[in-house]
Amino acid sequence: MAEQIVVLAVHLLESLHTSEKLSLLDAAPNEGDFRRLCRVDVERIIGRRLKIREFSAVRLLEAASSDLKYLTQAQIAYTFYWNSDYPPLLRETYEPPFVLYYRGHLPEPSLPLMAIVGTRRPTGVALRTTFELAAEFGISGIAVVSGLARGVDSAAHRGNIHGGGKTVAVLGSGIDTIYPSSNRRLAEAVLDSGGMICSEFAPGVPPLKYHFPGRNRIISGLSRGVVVTEAPAGSGALITADFCLEQGRDLYVHEQGLSGVNAEGCRALAENGAPVISSARQVLADWYGGIECGKSDAQTRRNGGRHDRSELDFGTLNESEDTGKALADLMRQELSGTITRQYGAYFRSSDLWQIRRSTPC
Repeated sequence: MAEQIVVLAVHLLESLHTSEKLSLLDAAPNEGDFRRLCRVDVERIIGRRLKIREFSAVRLLEAASSDLKYLTQAQIAYTFYWNSDYPPLLRETYEPPFVLYYRGHLPEPSLPLMAIVGTRRPTGVALRTTFELAAEFGISGIAVVSGLARGVDSAAHRGNIHGGGKTVAVLGSGIDTIYPSSNRRLAEAVLDSGGMICSEFAPGVPPLKYHFPGRNRIISGLSRGVVVTEAPAGSGALITADFCLEQGRDLYVHEQGLSGVNAEGCRALAENGAPVISSARQVLADWYGGIECGKSDAQTRRNGGRHDRSELDFGTLNESEDTGKALADLMRQELSGTITRQYGAYFRSSDLWQIRRSTPC
């Protein structure tokens, strides 16, 4: 097992792919071995020339030592690619983060996450739509993943918190830098709600423009599906949609994003086959075969009263109190292999015993 300081030092070589970093760790797992590496050694191990101008193992170890001290003092947690607590869906992606820094709590691995993304300059309708959709996912026990940016991202986090969800924010900067700074209170709310803020970038790394496509691949990689609520042409949300498809995730667009000044991106996704939804219950029905969905006063009380019908109008929702528990139970069983879904119904993997379905949403 490689020493922590060596892992953090290798991670600072941003130009290396995860597979190359693993090869480098195999060749030099301890500080002494790593310290003796020169540029030629590294290029021989990874099988190509380094793109950086200078390589100094000593400087990398010094930087890693400084990071390690800061992480300890600031109580910032981190997990490595091979650790058992590393998010399992993220590990399956083409280029998973070698190290994931985080504050808060890692998501429950047996429950899927849902990403909600969109433009930083949304219309008022898109903000409300995003908030309500994220709240509905929260009510159903689904945590929403987004990028803590202005606009749709912020509405997604706030809505999920409002619905009782443990939202996840992925940064395009070091874990110690909240960008934009105006979202610091929102970041605190994410942590207070039991959620998580995470980043693949080491402490002190600024929010550079070229970091955000990588941030978007993590948003998608953590999630079972992605909903784009509003995106004009050229929006970063469309990059997340591309990663979603590459990673084999479920891609959806919200019907409210198909019209208006920012509709071009969502319309293009829908024209290319992305399902159009108007509520979270449609996604859950797609995933879990028609569980009866809705919202009850008892569920509201269980969520700490965060849902206020004067603020949120969920229209025709008719959720039973046990919806969240039922969904969570089905999710755990499906992910563990106990049950499987075929022809729109659930079967036990052992004897194909069919689970009775509720009235479709």
